[in-house]
Amino acid sequence: MATSKQIAKFGTELTFDTATLTGSFVAFSSPLVENPALIIFDNQSNTTVVISDDGVTNSKTFVAGEALVIDNRSDASIAVELTWPVGTNFYASGTAGVGLFRISYVYAK
Repeated sequence: MATSKQIAKFGTELTFDTATLTGSFVAFSSPLVENPALIIFDNQSNTTVVISDDGVTNSKTFVAGEALVIDNRSDASIAVELTWPVGTNFYASGTAGVGLFRISYVYAK
């Protein structure tokens, strides 16, 4: 039996409809409700999307069809875990397109 914080659980997927892009940052469907141990950014649209975790800074540009997986716990020797805090909202910017940008994440339960 796994002890506390050793059970993987998917968080609710965050989505953004790229048809609503206007060139300014717009928030995703909801903020993080858990600290992600693993997070997947997946541009399933036909347009380039810029992602931000503060609504100001261009953090990463994703061309159509591009995805990125970040393992926040890849170096187990680090005492402090790298993660986005609960309540972090992600933002998207770009030109309107067709399709969704999705953020999926796994947290430790």
